[in-house]
Amino acid sequence: MARQVFENQMKVYHNATGVTDLAAPTVAEITTDATDITDQITADGVQFNFNNNTASVDMLAEGKILQRPGTRGLSVTLTAVRDDTTDDFWDEFAYGQEGDLIISPFGVPVASDEVYVVRGAAQEPQPQASSANTFQQAQVEFPATDWNFKATVAV
Repeated sequence: MARQVFENQMKVYHNATGVTDLAAPTVAEITTDATDITDQITADGVQFNFNNNTASVDMLAEGKILQRPGTRGLSVTLTAVRDDTTDDFWDEFAYGQEGDLIISPFGVPVASDEVYVVRGAAQEPQPQASSANTFQQAQVEFPATDWNFKATVAV
């Protein structure tokens, strides 16, 4: 089993019009219709913020707390380096803009590859604090309305 690092493997795309099927985005919806923003994303620039809740009830007769999976939520925080020539990342997102993030963990996606698809609406890009010896950066928060982390790329 080959293990992969994130660098030179993970690819990040934004499809502003969305994909047809969250479980099976097509190669064209990813590599043609979407914007590849990978080149500006920092090595630690894809952060999945999961919110998993538990539903519980205290049972008098058992002295136990019955628990089941409850509601869940997700947002993705993207961090990118600003570019004063071509700033696709900064230009790609606007407040409330709906669309899909497609994240390919193992390189440029081809048919039958696994990808993560996150549907939501972006917050506006936010410049990050200045810092010595650091490139200028921006972040976009992308709260999700739906997602599929086991999607398979269709032809």
